Amino acid sequence: MPTNSPEDMRWIKEVAPFVFVESMAENNLLEISARHLRLVRPLASRKTLNRKVSVDGNHTEAQTTVEFVGSNGIKYVIDAILHATKTDQLGKKVLTMHTQIFASRRDTIPASTDLRTIILDYINGTPESNCRWDELFVSVVDENGVHRSPVARCKTFL
Repeated sequence: MPTNSPEDMRWIKEVAPFVFVESMAENNLLEISARHLRLVRPLASRKTLNRKVSVDGNHTEAQTTVEFVGSNGIKYVIDAILHATKTDQLGKKVLTMHTQIFASRRDTIPASTDLRTIILDYINGTPESNCRWDELFVSVVDENGVHRSPVARCKTFL
């Protein structure tokens, strides 16, 4: 049974940014363009090397470093930083991921790198019974330019 104790809420605030950042980092693994440097699943290992979070009022900053090694020996080290700001009506998340791609597990100099920033702006909808419809605006900035997705609607349960 879920509780709303202050300890539980503090834990959720500290862990939630990492879940978001690390899941986005893992999803990013599929988008690297160099075919010979792609990870082959299943992953041989996945390690979190570093985690840090700070909360200041309505602003949260989370930093994490995650290492992925594919069954083909290719290694990715992703340094990610998330800046999140939330008010009653608006929210913004900016996730920047710097990926170092190593041709083998033992390499110390990356064969390639990738830098990508994902910007998510959202407007909270009007609450209706136990949910609301939020509007999401997503932009991705990478070496090929700025890519904007059409406005999306997302159902949020309260």
